[in-house]
Amino acid sequence: MVWSTLLVQAGVSVSAELIFPAWGPEPHLPSTLMATLRLGNELRRWADLTVIQRAQEAKLPDVAFWEMGLMHIAELCRRDYIARPGRDCNDVRDQLLRIGIEWDLECDRLDQQSEICLRSIAEFLR
Repeated sequence: MVWSTLLVQAGVSVSAELIFPAWGPEPHLPSTLMATLRLGNELRRWADLTVIQRAQEAKLPDVAFWEMGLMHIAELCRRDYIARPGRDCNDVRDQLLRIGIEWDLECDRLDQQSEICLRSIAEFLR
């Protein structure tokens, strides 16, 4: 089995352009290609985007994920709140205010938002 396939199955992030040969161009020389190390911040951002995407697929299937703006996020949060009515209204208010404060209106797309904003949205949807 190819190393890249094993790494992907194990959940390791692998760049598409990398190939992991066991040896380099000559059999006695090790390869100089290396895997790309993902930082913790980048992995957390991807985890938050995954939570948001799963909620979007369940509650707003007609909206393209990467084109989501503040209006779509507000609708997603509204539907999530309606689906789970037993939550503390003060916590919900604080979470919604944090999302509104952290949202960058100059870059309205979801994928252009800060890590703090994405974390706030993901925490609301969890």
